[in-house]
Amino acid sequence: MEKMCLKPQAYTFLRTILPLALVGLSCQTPPPRVTLPAGSVPVSTQPPPDAAETVQPVAATPTSTPSVGAARSNPAPPGSNIGVYTMFISVLNSIRPADDLVQSASASNPAPGQERQYLLVEVALLCDLSSDSTCSLSPSDDFQLVGSSGVLIEPARLTQAPDRTLKETEFFGGSTISGYVPFVIPNAETDLILVFSPVSAFGIFEGFLVIPGE
Repeated sequence: MEKMCLKPQAYTFLRTILPLALVGLSCQTPPPRVTLPAGSVPVSTQPPPDAAETVQPVAATPTSTPSVGAARSNPAPPGSNIGVYTMFISVLNSIRPADDLVQSASASNPAPGQERQYLLVEVALLCDLSSDSTCSLSPSDDFQLVGSSGVLIEPARLTQAPDRTLKETEFFGGSTISGYVPFVIPNAETDLILVFSPVSAFGIFEGFLVIPGE
C-alpha cells in the first residue's frame, strides 16, 4: 500500500490553524443557566395545543317597557284615547252592577248567576280613515275583559240588550260611535281592563284600557 505523506507546507498550515480554532471554541460564552428556587414549578407562557378559547360573557339586554295601552302590564289610564288598527278608542264609563238595567231591557235575558254580576262598559270609537273608507266593528269579536283572575271574559250574549249597547257597525272615516259593551263577571273580580282587538287580515292589533270605577 502506498503511504500518504503530508507536504511540509500543509504541515506548517495545520500547526498554525489548529491551535487558533481550539482557542476560539474555548472562548465562546455558554448560555446563562436559570436556577429555580427550591420547590418551584416551571410555568409555560404558551397555551396547550388543545386549550379552549376564552368566551367573554355577553350582558343581557334589558326588556323595554311596552308603550301605554299596548300591553296588559301597561294599560291606558281612564280618559286615554289610543289608536288600535284603524280606530281610536277610549273608555268613558262603566256601570257595575248592571243587573237591573239588563233585566229591565228584557225579562228573557239570563240572570248573571250566583256570585256574578253584569257590567256595562261605555266606549267611544273614532274611525281613523279617509271619508271614503269605512271601519267595521263587531263587539262580540272585538272586545274582551281581563281582571285580577287573569282569565279573559267574552261579552255577554243577551236576548235584548239595554239601550245604547253597541252592535255590529260599519262607519266612515272621521265618524265616531259610542255605546255599551255588556259582560258577566265574578263579584270578586277587580283590576278590570278592557281588551280591544279588532278583526284584521293584516295581523293582530290589541289595545288595553283601564275601566274606570274600580
